Amino acid sequence: MNPARTLIAARTALGTGALLAPRQTGRLFQLHPETNPEVVFVGRMWGARNLALAAGLRGARGPQLRATRQVNVAVDVADALAAWLAWREGSLPAPAALLAGGTAVVATALGLASLVTDGS
Repeated sequence: MNPARTLIAARTALGTGALLAPRQTGRLFQLHPETNPEVVFVGRMWGARNLALAAGLRGARGPQLRATRQVNVAVDVADALAAWLAWREGSLPAPAALLAGGTAVVATALGLASLVTDGS
């Protein structure tokens, strides 16, 4: 398994799903677009961000690649923290926080692994 390729594929799949089908993607993450229509807007923004991060990983070379990977890790750590904080303050139910936070933790692990294994 190549962690960088796995991360690019996951970001592309999640980003495309969130951008093109934000209601369905929101439901996968235990969000409720029927009662919280803002999920659609925020979901599309999240999708665009994931596609941009994937494009950066796909297109960067040399020293830029390492910096791009570091930015991806920082974003994923921030996402995991945001999920935990939202759960703690009660704005995100536990199942949604677990899915969102868990996704961010897995992405963080893949990003860190890509920094270690690919070395660039």
